Order: sequence, then C-alpha cells, then structure tokens
Amino acid sequence: MAAAAVPMTELRYHNHRGDLILRESRSRAAGYDWPQLSIHRGALQMLLVEAVRARLGGRCLRPGSRVTGFAETPGSGLRLDMVRDGVPASVRADILVGADGIRSTVRRAMYDESG
Repeated sequence: MAAAAVPMTELRYHNHRGDLILRESRSRAAGYDWPQLSIHRGALQMLLVEAVRARLGGRCLRPGSRVTGFAETPGSGLRLDMVRDGVPASVRADILVGADGIRSTVRRAMYDESG
C-alpha cells in the first residue's frame, strides 16, 4: 500500500478563497511512531481485491454486489445482507471492509449518524 499511497506530514483546510483555516501535523511529523498514508479509494479497493485473490482465491469476492446491512452472528463471523443484479442474498463472512464511500452503508450501520 505504501507504494500506491502518499505519506502524510500535514493536514490543511482552506476556505473557498484559498485562505488557510487549519494546519495540523500528521503521522511521524506529529510524533507518532507509524506513518499515516493517504490513498485513493479506488486504488485501495484494487489493492484489497488483489490481496484477497492472491491469498483466498476469487470465490471470496462478490463483485457487483451492494451491501444493504450486516449483523454479528453468535459464535463468530458476520451475516452480510446484499443485493446483486436485483436479487437479495445473505452470506457468512469473517470480515467486512467498509470501503464503500462517503455515504457508507457500513458506517451508517455501525454508527448512528441520524444527528
């Protein structure tokens, strides 16, 4: 991932005129022992896809599916509720990576963002 990402040293927020609002050190520049990396979501998703295919095989992936919800199952794992080609389905999973964007179904399910 480090090869595809940009190491962070500083975070800056600017207003619509370009005036600096906030500047904050990040990563090792802020005194942490580990780097903070920024990566395009699509590049991260492809890295994850390649890693899963290499380690677990392609059968573990469900491209074109949309997660509609999930729940922890007694004992271990998760039940993922999803839709693919308009057909609802549920599958069991050991992990769920929520790299589904700014309107994340995964984040909304984990944290009440109603206000």
